[in-house]
Amino acid sequence: MTNAQSKVVDLDARKNALDTSCSIAVQAPAGSGKTELLSLRFLKLLAICQHPEEVLAITFTKKAANEMAERILNTLEWAQNIDPNAIQTQLDHDRYEIANSVLLQDKEMSWQLQQSPNRLRIQTIDSFCNFLASRLPILSNFGGPLQISEQVDDCYQLAIRNFLKLLDSDSPIAASIAELMLHFDNDGNKLETLLGSLLKQREQWIGDIVGVASDPQQALQHLTDNLLELVSESIAEATHLLQPYSAQLLPLLDYATKNLADEDS
Repeated sequence: MTNAQSKVVDLDARKNALDTSCSIAVQAPAGSGKTELLSLRFLKLLAICQHPEEVLAITFTKKAANEMAERILNTLEWAQNIDPNAIQTQLDHDRYEIANSVLLQDKEMSWQLQQSPNRLRIQTIDSFCNFLASRLPILSNFGGPLQISEQVDDCYQLAIRNFLKLLDSDSPIAASIAELMLHFDNDGNKLETLLGSLLKQREQWIGDIVGVASDPQQALQHLTDNLLELVSESIAEATHLLQPYSAQLLPLLDYATKNLADEDS
């Protein structure tokens, strides 16, 4: 193993990230090997567990989950077939040691991971939530099989309509819904449209909602400040748009003002 081949700038950080005795947060740019690091950490955990289902990795997309599973299986196959004496870099040496320990555990426990890759618990967030809900049917209030919907607009509409139904109930928020309806002249369709657009952008405001219950006055002040900022921005935008027409508008405004004064006199 040569110095040039074994020198890795962040080698110590990578080793620390593979310490399964503690929690680790890894932040690095794209293409720096985060997926490889996560895969190796997953393998290290497999090497010390009784059942492969005990180790869980959660990703955002199915593509990422499939890629990670493929990477883990490829690493196991690589470690199974390579001559350890042919390994030239420190990273590959560490990779081999980790993967080989999993192969030994696999053999001892008769997991047969390479023949049964579905035992690897690498799931998307949606899939994991579905998994939990299906195993807790009473607590989750779901009585039958669950299906993840891709039609989010339909889900938003259903949630909004169930929310508005509370107006005619004994719910403690019924009065608040009634007040909200007054601001929309009791136009439920218009309110549905607004709430739907808010739900699509909930990551932008959901954090503020948490503070409503803990400190209503501070929440009200926060909403008031946001409203004033929105009004100021709207006035500034209107001023900018009307600026080129100020020469024509000023005489008209002056004329309108005089007419109003004459009507009041």
